[in-house]
Amino acid sequence: MKGSIFTFLFILLQTVAFTQTHRYIPLDLDTTSFWIIKEGRYYGGDECFGEKLCYVEKDTTIQSHKYWKINSYLTKAGRGNDPLKCSQVNGSRFIVYLREDTTQRMVYRWKNNKDVPYLNYNLQKGDSVLDPNTLKYAQVSIEYETIMGVTRRIQTIHYPNGVHQRIVEGIGAFSNFPYEIFGEWGRQMVQLTCYSKQGQTLFCNECPCLRKAPVPLSNQDLNPVKSSHSIHVFPERIEISNQGHQELHITLLSTDGRELKSFDTQEESTSLSTSNLQNGLYFILATSPEETVYQKVYVR
Repeated sequence: MKGSIFTFLFILLQTVAFTQTHRYIPLDLDTTSFWIIKEGRYYGGDECFGEKLCYVEKDTTIQSHKYWKINSYLTKAGRGNDPLKCSQVNGSRFIVYLREDTTQRMVYRWKNNKDVPYLNYNLQKGDSVLDPNTLKYAQVSIEYETIMGVTRRIQTIHYPNGVHQRIVEGIGAFSNFPYEIFGEWGRQMVQLTCYSKQGQTLFCNECPCLRKAPVPLSNQDLNPVKSSHSIHVFPERIEISNQGHQELHITLLSTDGRELKSFDTQEESTSLSTSNLQNGLYFILATSPEETVYQKVYVR
């Protein structure tokens, strides 16, 4: 009996000592950072699935704070039960602005013109967190796990509806990050597949973790609805038509997913020169608040 007590105390002291010596690992994002996520959505009997690449596009200043602009595009389309509805779901691009406060060990999101706490790395075992969906309190557990050779502190929030979220130092979270979608019963519909920074894979469920090119939303893929903007490719230029002068974000990507050029426009017609590009295959994306149109571009 005494031996069991001593063993328990020894393990407890080891755990406390490790907790005290463990050093916080910040996200420390840069433009090499990208996540590949699986996205699912539930619409009253219809489920849509897809895979997206989320990447840090650039840094920007909002109210004297440095934020990272995180963009996304579809890399794998899933039909679901309703191809027409899924074309709208999978085609939507998410753009979020995140900033990290390493002193407070917090990640904030700029949302509705204000700074909103997004990830809190200060949680301790036994803490209670209010679930915004059910307005009930969730319990927190703490564990340490070695991921790709690095020991990271993981906070698991156990929600009353059986859903849980694992918040991981230096990576973000295994679900609903870098953007969030909630389905029926508060299910988190964004799941992390892999994360890479500075050419190094920091987490990987489906390896290798490589930047992927976007998937064009063609009739063969998803039978999408008629678009209010279109892309036409001509020798040495690309023309983007924008009926109704919507806010469009134009992005030119290489086949490995690298962003070569991006800008915003509301012009009815926009021309993009390809004369300075090397011969090969590229992708052009035109994104409005309602949809994203993809087009392959061959430069010869």
